[in-house]
Amino acid sequence: MTQPLAAFVLTQSAFAVDAAVVARKVGERFAHLGIRAEVHGAAPPGSTHYAIAVDGLVVTVRYAGELIPHDLLTGFAPHLFEAEPPPLAHRDRAIIMPLDDVAEGHAPTVRAALAVLRVAAILAEGDEATAVCWVPSAILMSAAFFTQVFADSAEPGEVPIALLNRFVPYEGEAEGGFESQAGLAVFGLHRFIGCDIEFTPTDLPINLVAQWALDASNWLLLKGPIFADGDTCGGSETEIIRIRHVERGRISPYPVLALTIETLDPSDLTKSAMWSN
Repeated sequence: MTQPLAAFVLTQSAFAVDAAVVARKVGERFAHLGIRAEVHGAAPPGSTHYAIAVDGLVVTVRYAGELIPHDLLTGFAPHLFEAEPPPLAHRDRAIIMPLDDVAEGHAPTVRAALAVLRVAAILAEGDEATAVCWVPSAILMSAAFFTQVFADSAEPGEVPIALLNRFVPYEGEAEGGFESQAGLAVFGLHRFIGCDIEFTPTDLPINLVAQWALDASNWLLLKGPIFADGDTCGGSETEIIRIRHVERGRISPYPVLALTIETLDPSDLTKSAMWSN
């Protein structure tokens, strides 16, 4: 089942930020990107359900007036890159999602996700906000972490990758070997490019693999599903990453791009490249 492009902003108390205030702040915050925002339809002050057009795409904001069900909340994983566990205590939540069904394809999905995230970023800045849930990758972040990473990824042509994906280390055997090593799966990309990615187990440091996973995710969200089976890309001066299309991942239940890190022969270092095919 495809997860909706939705975000939940958890709050310490039952509250509602007026639609006009949110639309104004979205327009001000992202004016350097040429983004315009306005209230869509009727939204009198104090409304707990309203719609905002962000760059022409309409998203709805609905305050639920209740807690997230415990079984749903515990299904969200803390973000690998956040040092402290996010706060779970809350009394209300704002649900932000597109008003209409999102058209199929990479570009429309990214556009809709950014509209949702831009509204969520404004709501998460409020004093009452405690945490943010990003539904497509089932990730949970503190409101402070969410707003900081989003602010760091707010330049033209950038997508806040760290907010869109869930990075999950796992143990397994490297290809052709028997020794248990560490791999890294990235959940949430399938909603945008039709597959997730998994780095097959390697003896390289997991923090290095995580950085390469972040780079690969960023490139795929910017460019779309451009890699063919057998392509090589990324890596470093001494390693290169080979890509295989796999119908189902070791960890992800979706099709994946299986990324295997290969050590380059000294005579073949010209293969090393940036994230491109």
